[in-house]
Amino acid sequence: MTQPNNPNPYGGQQPQQPQPNQQWAGQPQWGAPQQPRQPKSHPAWPTWFMLGFFLLSFLTSFLAVGRIKAGFEGFASINGSLNWWGAVSAKGTGLGALIQDEVKDAVGGGSFLLGLSTVVVLGCYIAATVLLFLSKEKLGAILGVVASGFQALAILIFFIRIVGEATASFGAGWWFWFLNVLVALPFCIFLLVKGRGALEQQYSKAKHSMQEAQQRKAAQNFQQQHQQQNFPQPGQPGQPQQFQQPQPPQQPGQPGQWGAPNQDKGPAQN
Repeated sequence: MTQPNNPNPYGGQQPQQPQPNQQWAGQPQWGAPQQPRQPKSHPAWPTWFMLGFFLLSFLTSFLAVGRIKAGFEGFASINGSLNWWGAVSAKGTGLGALIQDEVKDAVGGGSFLLGLSTVVVLGCYIAATVLLFLSKEKLGAILGVVASGFQALAILIFFIRIVGEATASFGAGWWFWFLNVLVALPFCIFLLVKGRGALEQQYSKAKHSMQEAQQRKAAQNFQQQHQQQNFPQPGQPGQPQQFQQPQPPQQPGQPGQWGAPNQDKGPAQN
């Protein structure tokens, strides 16, 4: 039996309120602010510089670093070349074909050490590139100094070897490596001593000074054009004409004006 005076018809138990649909753990809630994604980290710009030094050195290592050309009064001629890997090529015409092997042996002396130095240079460049990609700036700069230092040493040794030969000349491979060292060695040393921040500050200062110079030049040009437009030289087209100020109209009845009434003259004297 139910009690008529009991306000709760459920027998003293409070009815449960309907709960919203519970979501699974880890599931994103609707309307909840999502956390911003972390931006992807890109390699720092010294990484691309070091990669450029490696690619330039690798691609030009197959070019001739030195050439030999000799002729014997039209009876024979011999041409030979050597690249940074120590590969020797020789081609003779006439009687020069008989001494091709001797020329290869003479030109290729020390080719093993030349190829070994090339492997060291390229290996250090690629290792420095990987370390810079991993944000290990100091170690990458040290390996960059080692790579460019070995490259400069190879260039110097080959220069001493070629400069005394009358029939020898430098090939394109030597010149490309020489230009690469001129940029790579100072860059790696400055990166090791000063760091990337100092290089960025120097670049920002140079860029700011160039912008200020351009702004000053543009302001001077604008001022000159403005002065020429406001104060043109006499006789030049575009000179502003001077207009007379308009005169106020004269009142009627003044003497000497058309339409003014004539005053009565007095009686004529006899």
